[in-house]
Amino acid sequence: MKPRVQLLFGDTAGVGPELCAKVIADLPSEAAGIQLVLSGDGRVFDEAREATGVTTDPPRISSFSDLDGDGMRDEPVVFWDNRLEDTPGIPRAAVSEAAGREVLTALMQSIEFAKNGEIAGLVFAPFNKESMHRAGSAHYSELELFKEQFGRSDIPGEFNIMDGLWIARVTSHIPVSEIASTLTVDRIVHTIELLGESQERAGVNPVFAVAALNPHAGEHGMFGDEEGRLIEPALEQVRGAHPKWQVDGPIPADTLFPRVRKGAYTGVIGMYHDQLQIATKLIGLERGVTFHPGMKIPIATAAHGTAFDLKGTGTANHQALRNALAVVAEMASSGAAQ
Repeated sequence: MKPRVQLLFGDTAGVGPELCAKVIADLPSEAAGIQLVLSGDGRVFDEAREATGVTTDPPRISSFSDLDGDGMRDEPVVFWDNRLEDTPGIPRAAVSEAAGREVLTALMQSIEFAKNGEIAGLVFAPFNKESMHRAGSAHYSELELFKEQFGRSDIPGEFNIMDGLWIARVTSHIPVSEIASTLTVDRIVHTIELLGESQERAGVNPVFAVAALNPHAGEHGMFGDEEGRLIEPALEQVRGAHPKWQVDGPIPADTLFPRVRKGAYTGVIGMYHDQLQIATKLIGLERGVTFHPGMKIPIATAAHGTAFDLKGTGTANHQALRNALAVVAEMASSGAAQ
């Protein structure tokens, strides 16, 4: 049997179902190595197909266990008609408790499948965090839920992937005033190694650019000493432990992306959120992937949101979700353990 990857609709109030309909009609080549299980309410799926004009309609099952039945094991794409809510009654293009509840239920199902070895990868269309919070989610984001469920409290944050470039940060959603005091040699080393190990599982040879914290990389201590005291020792430690990796830095943040865009690097590591995210979103948010590292299975989603303004138009760009599927499918088909 091919490894099984699940694709969730995400928030059905947004464009997720439409993106999924487009993705299964335009599968990346990496999907040839997996069995894709698209999961969601069949009524919503038909609505999405009508909105997008997609005619692709894979074999349908009413229970996840039906995947093990005769005739389903070899199907490249299967649709699981998983009706968790009165989905037609969920308000479209709006925040609601019902939409959030449906997302949380589906997500917890997938987490259990992953723990039990029933899926080898998970991809989901965008969620709406406010809807999830209204439904009772105690977590800031799905990453925090994954960290709790898979016992990975050490994960500093998600990765972004765009046009083959992987982007990680040592600190994430914390006040700017706390960034410098939160940085440690161990945190920097851990983030770089997590990114490198994830890239190797995806068949990528790590070549990294690491950002400095201070202007002009501290100018030999004139504008801060974190480069010499924390970042440089961390880079030396990584180079010693992983001699096959190329790790350049610390590079001043204002010159980092001009170098990176020349194509010399497979990954970028920054010290804090906006140091990388502003440039990333300017380059091409509509193509970007959010990858959740260190979990039992590879997990990814599109980097953009639920796009309520495009709901029902059939015009939302599915490229980011397609790219997320390509990353997860590549890792799942290679049998790469997390």
